[in-house]
Amino acid sequence: MKMKEVTERTGLTERTVRYYMEKGLIAPHGQWRNGREYTEFDETDIARLKAVATLRELGFSVEAIRSMQAEPGLIPQIVAERRQAAESESKIANETERILSGINADDADSIEELANRCRAYAARPKMIPNPLPLPKADEGNESGMGQRCRYVPIGIRDKWNWGAFLLPVWWGIGNRVYQAFLCFIPIVGIFMSFYLGKHGNELAWKNKYWEDEEHFRRVQRNWAIAGFAAAAIIIAIAITDRVAMDRANKAAAERKAKLIANVENSEEYINLIYGREKWNGQIGYDESGWMDPFYVDPDGYYRIDSYMEIYYDVGDYGYSLPSSPHLERTLVFSNGEEYNIDAKADEKLNITELKIELDKDATERNRQEIESQRDMAAMEKEHTEAAKECFEQCEAWRRILGTDYEYVDKPGPAEAIRNRTDENGVETDEPYIIGFAANIRANGKLYFVLHKTWKKGNGARGLEISEIDEQTRECTLIERVE
Repeated sequence: MKMKEVTERTGLTERTVRYYMEKGLIAPHGQWRNGREYTEFDETDIARLKAVATLRELGFSVEAIRSMQAEPGLIPQIVAERRQAAESESKIANETERILSGINADDADSIEELANRCRAYAARPKMIPNPLPLPKADEGNESGMGQRCRYVPIGIRDKWNWGAFLLPVWWGIGNRVYQAFLCFIPIVGIFMSFYLGKHGNELAWKNKYWEDEEHFRRVQRNWAIAGFAAAAIIIAIAITDRVAMDRANKAAAERKAKLIANVENSEEYINLIYGREKWNGQIGYDESGWMDPFYVDPDGYYRIDSYMEIYYDVGDYGYSLPSSPHLERTLVFSNGEEYNIDAKADEKLNITELKIELDKDATERNRQEIESQRDMAAMEKEHTEAAKECFEQCEAWRRILGTDYEYVDKPGPAEAIRNRTDENGVETDEPYIIGFAANIRANGKLYFVLHKTWKKGNGARGLEISEIDEQTRECTLIERVE
């Protein structure tokens, strides 16, 4: 590699690198090309330069470094000598600081005056030092200095902190990282836990004093163990809770089925539904478009309103089964009658109380609805028959459909409205029927006949006859009676 890359990787200047080369501390390979020597550095040279730079920062001379490089056996001796020199230098520096801090040099008008003041202050007796001095922090240990901490050991700075992630608040209190209290804020707390997991080591190192890296790692390892233990306990409790709830719910479901069977086998219940068949069909409309088929046979069917069936059992919500399960059910008959059933049982699911009461108000509402539906069906039938008679005499009908045609499905009104407002704006339940619609097969084709606003006696004006494409189901208008 070239000199430029070496300086970038080591942080040294080119002049310093060449100086170390002259002193023989490194010996990179050289090649002669075009009459010039080109120096090539390798990874060994980079490592050697970094080592030399570090030792130079610690005060080792070039000669001392070269001696240790040439004879590694001299390293202990040279290091000891440098340590003694550093202690002497430190004493001199401390004494110099003491003297210069104690004199007033503002009005000294000559170096002789300055020197006299320094000698006089040096002759003074020194203050008795604190018998219990604070322990001197290791070199580079700036832990506990907060924002003034400029250096966080690389070995811990980028590590994930499981204790901070799993126990953010408690970890924050123990490590003086009070940002962890943000975890109490909904939603924000989730992101804060991840933030502490990633940056927890750096925050803890800056906010609390640590003896050294090993002390820090040991404490954080204990926090991680506590976090995993707490997580394991929570998971175990959740699994146990879920299993217990599933068992309770399963037992409750079995009890509910048994209680329902006991109710349906009771003499009172059997007498209530005697002669009727349980309705299993889908609730819908008959061919008239309005009548609910459940009500077609007034004495034929009964049904259970599922949304009105309620079962009380502590097993649905807890882990213990109740001493008196309770069932409420609503039965509706096809003649409109509606019954409320209230059953209670003992812990063995034997029925202790069974109430069957007719809901008169609901029954009256049901019968009014049935009557209204039947009136609507009759009106639709009358409306449709009148419309058929009117349109089948229409010239366009006969010309396009002829006389040999059949209705694919029974015709009906184009629209039927209930719960509307009348011409005076008053709300009414009186049905309002308009229009006519039918699918008709004639001449080997399928047609759709529609009149949107037909009313009895107003003729065929506005009748539309369209042909249906049986593959695409698209309608093409053939003629509209004007």
